Amino acid sequence: MQIKGICGSHPRHIWFFNQLAKEHDVVCEMYDKGKREMEVDMSLPVRAHFEKVWKAENYYFGSDPEKEFYVSESPRKIYGDITIVFGSDMLEVKENTYNLHLGISPRYRGSATLFWAYYMYQPEYAGYTFHQISDKPDEGDIVHQSVPFVVSNYYDHCCNVVYEASRDILKLLQTKEDWKLHKQPEIGKTWLSTDFSDFHLRNFEPNQKRGKKCQNLIKQW
Repeated sequence: MQIKGICGSHPRHIWFFNQLAKEHDVVCEMYDKGKREMEVDMSLPVRAHFEKVWKAENYYFGSDPEKEFYVSESPRKIYGDITIVFGSDMLEVKENTYNLHLGISPRYRGSATLFWAYYMYQPEYAGYTFHQISDKPDEGDIVHQSVPFVVSNYYDHCCNVVYEASRDILKLLQTKEDWKLHKQPEIGKTWLSTDFSDFHLRNFEPNQKRGKKCQNLIKQW
């Protein structure tokens, strides 16, 4: 299968498309997210939080993973049987385009939604949603959702979510013609980057462990 990827610049994004490239022909448009979070002017608690995020990502995915897919210099000329987005901001809605969202929609849409699931003491919702692109963030029809077993701290668990998403999506691509899409209800919340502050980190407990794996979340909506 020819996959057009729209890929962020963080290690988790590159690692994910590297996994797809092991079984498919992947050509990516790189989306440069600019300076990584910990290099931006921020308070000490926020900086310490993102240092832990990057430490975990570097451990699981490598500090500068080599790209095993082709990066196009002319992204508008990329064609694929499917377009998969991971690590980009909102895009123009196009047919046959799907997004990997690290969060369980509709309860946790938007920014930093794995963090908010832990903050709300709901690590069982710290998973991913693979959905069609729509004109609103993370509100497109859902292909699949899953949450790995929550048996590690927040920073390790976030990386485990990407691991599980890569395995699941590789399996899903084998049966794309059989996909059943599920419309999202209007309930839920879209979290903004401006919602995040020092206050929330002071009340954040990263070591929540619940041996629970959720895969049939769509039925709950």
